[in-house]
Amino acid sequence: MEMNYDSQIAKDIKVRRIGGFCVDLSHFKSAIARGAEETYYIFVRRNKINFSVNHLNGYDPIKRRDKHTITSLKDFSYLTTLPKYVFGKIIALEVNNSIKEQIRFKEYLTEILDDYFFQEKRKQG
Repeated sequence: MEMNYDSQIAKDIKVRRIGGFCVDLSHFKSAIARGAEETYYIFVRRNKINFSVNHLNGYDPIKRRDKHTITSLKDFSYLTTLPKYVFGKIIALEVNNSIKEQIRFKEYLTEILDDYFFQEKRKQG
């Protein structure tokens, strides 16, 4: 299940039966920026629901919205401001850019997320 910008869950979804969320990371960043209920919903369930899958795209801090066409690698800089618990083991790109550009994005994202998640271990060892 993915939450969106309206802090609503479709009426036919049985929330208690959901085993996990596909957290759209840019939507989550937007929810934080807007103070939306989605942020609280995810925060409260961080130890009760598996966050095993994500998708991501860019984020525009001025509009406080996601960007599906990436114009700069800086469009991904918001990722390292998110709490680590919201990241799953599988992350899909959700962008309109070419495959060639997406491969470059993947390499960049791997680098910044590795730094974000493993910098503490590097300092210790």
